[in-house]
Amino acid sequence: MANLLLLQSNVTAQNTPDLYRITGGVTRSQMNFHQIPVPKGGEQVLADFKGPGKVTYFYITDDTVGKWYPGLGLKVLWDDDTYPCIAMPLSDFFGAVGGRTVDYQSAPMQINHSCFMSYLPMPFSNRARFVLANDGDRDYSQKVAYGIDVAPSSRSPGTTFPSASAAATTSMTSAWKDGIGE
Repeated sequence: MANLLLLQSNVTAQNTPDLYRITGGVTRSQMNFHQIPVPKGGEQVLADFKGPGKVTYFYITDDTVGKWYPGLGLKVLWDDDTYPCIAMPLSDFFGAVGGRTVDYQSAPMQINHSCFMSYLPMPFSNRARFVLANDGDRDYSQKVAYGIDVAPSSRSPGTTFPSASAAATTSMTSAWKDGIGE
């Protein structure tokens, strides 16, 4: 039975859309381990990639041993967007609500001994920026290890990808136009 399940898994992987494939094993990576100060109300850019490309892996951990500062947020901006497509508490993005880590593993996300990992494929046309933001009531300064892998894309620069923010804006605009929200 185990062989049958493995066979089914391989067949499923072959039918997965290109969005979920790593292209040719070639990636650009940014890995760092250093003290990161983010003053109250401030931001710190973790990475700024030029595209086109696709983020295939993102991990981050700090030296707080499992209790992340709740004021620390993650912002991810695509291309030259002014507003982030992802803007939420860092720990919540990875499933550690309230900053408390519980080890788990799923296909798109994992927490392993206070290390947060994301395997969500995140394509971008021209640029991808990952930013730590401090929305808390005190300064944040910890030793942080993080890495972001980006696979090249076969799309030409300037090719747009559907974005969650564009879809949400369209949905909200339609809802207001239809009189829902009045």
